[in-house]
Amino acid sequence: MTKLVERKKNSAESDIPQSWTRLELVYRKERAKKLAEHIINGVSLGSALRGTLNQYLRFLIRGKDSNKARWQSAKWWDMLLANVGKLQLTIKKEARTIDDMTDWIDKQISPTLSAILKAQEGDLGWLRSILVKGSKRLSQKHKDAINQYMKGMTA
Repeated sequence: MTKLVERKKNSAESDIPQSWTRLELVYRKERAKKLAEHIINGVSLGSALRGTLNQYLRFLIRGKDSNKARWQSAKWWDMLLANVGKLQLTIKKEARTIDDMTDWIDKQISPTLSAILKAQEGDLGWLRSILVKGSKRLSQKHKDAINQYMKGMTA
């Protein structure tokens, strides 16, 4: 049974559109918690849902500009989101610590390292080479984690 037939059968509505766009939102884990916080703090459910749609999704009218950010939004989309601001559900992640990085190596790549070590018959030269190259590619987040770890060692 199509949705149109189902609506006509189960509804007292006389003006049922022949076609429509169905939106289904799924919020998981931290984003679901953040949405619940907004609602608890007084944001209406409708505003919260439309606000997250406004933040994360946009239906566009194809334009000639190569930059899609300059394409116009579909009129029906603008009408749906009229009078609602953007509602962001992302949470800034805390910086990873040296302990976090060590745990990641243990859980994710230690079997691979062990396989290579066995294949190399215990020779660690390949690992030293990789570590030297890696030390030249440390990002600021790595340097910050090192500094934080060293401070903890001297405290």
